[in-house]
Amino acid sequence: MKYAFMSFSCPRLPLQGMLALAVNSGYDGIEPRLEAGHLHGIEIGTSMAERAEIRGLAEKSGIRICCLATGVCLADPEKQAEELVSARKAMELAKDIGCPLIRVFGGAYPDKVSRSEAITHLARAFRDLIPDAERTGVQICLETHDHWCHPEHVSEVLALVDHPTAGVNWDFQHPLRTCGWNVENSFRLLSPWILHVHFHDGTLEQSRLEMLPAGEGVYEVEKAVKLLQSIRYKGYLSGEWFDWPDYTEYLPREVSRMRKFEESSSNNPD
Repeated sequence: MKYAFMSFSCPRLPLQGMLALAVNSGYDGIEPRLEAGHLHGIEIGTSMAERAEIRGLAEKSGIRICCLATGVCLADPEKQAEELVSARKAMELAKDIGCPLIRVFGGAYPDKVSRSEAITHLARAFRDLIPDAERTGVQICLETHDHWCHPEHVSEVLALVDHPTAGVNWDFQHPLRTCGWNVENSFRLLSPWILHVHFHDGTLEQSRLEMLPAGEGVYEVEKAVKLLQSIRYKGYLSGEWFDWPDYTEYLPREVSRMRKFEESSSNNPD
């Protein structure tokens, strides 16, 4: 499998520095977070000349820009039109820099909107983006996050969309911490749609996010690796860590642990 990390690990690094860090730490890709004040220079307003330069730098480095992590939220019907514009701009950006995927959120929706109505609204937004996805060759993945951590809700949305351009960004931490869904049950329901994965390990502390090295927490990271191998997952597992010193130490450590989990799973299949 292939491994990446998000720009939250190194928000003050320019793109060249982030690419070099990926090479030196043993990763295959990077995942820039847009509109977060990070210094990678990949944003909706990036010029065409800059986009061409970004694509060239990534190709020269051998590191794939595997996903653009947007802040687009599509579930609120009152804000959906505006958010769809942002999603389309992100897809154009992804196309121009050679990135195959954008991440979006479901996000909050008004109290007057029921969960079933929100599912319908969110599915409609994904359906509206199908022509753009087909034209650009960029897929859209909904993260298990915020108001959309519950695997049943996410699976209902994607079943309604029913199109290969739409899938899930499986962050298995959120269904576990928020909804009590263990990794295996979450995976079994969402596996038909997994396009991208966020990984990290930590505790179930609810007052704050406590991160731990892979394999030392309760997020069942090794189990997630084994499950993904069972479907011959070809996408990226992207590490997401916030304010964790020192990235020159933990980035190589985390990918090394993930590859050891992968090797162990391959050598000890069920």
